[in-house]
Amino acid sequence: MTTPLPDSVLAALRAGEKIQAIKLLRQSRGIGLKEAKAIVDAATSLSPRQARHGPRTALGFAADHRPRSGPGPVVLVSLAAGVAAFLWVLISRR
Repeated sequence: MTTPLPDSVLAALRAGEKIQAIKLLRQSRGIGLKEAKAIVDAATSLSPRQARHGPRTALGFAADHRPRSGPGPVVLVSLAAGVAAFLWVLISRR
């Protein structure tokens, strides 16, 4: 579950200062701009009660969660091509 939004962020949102809310959230949680904006955007689409308890209660997932993944397909194909080239060089020297 995500942590509730800080009071300073909620106050900035109530005042209509979305950019200030994003700045305050970044400072308080030490997160990036993209993550803070996503959380603030999610909070602005929520009721005041939902905003106090975090975006997870309305969205069903943590807005600041990023799925972890292994190496992408490009990396794997590049690695396979490098191995194939290495083997080709070894075979052609005989």
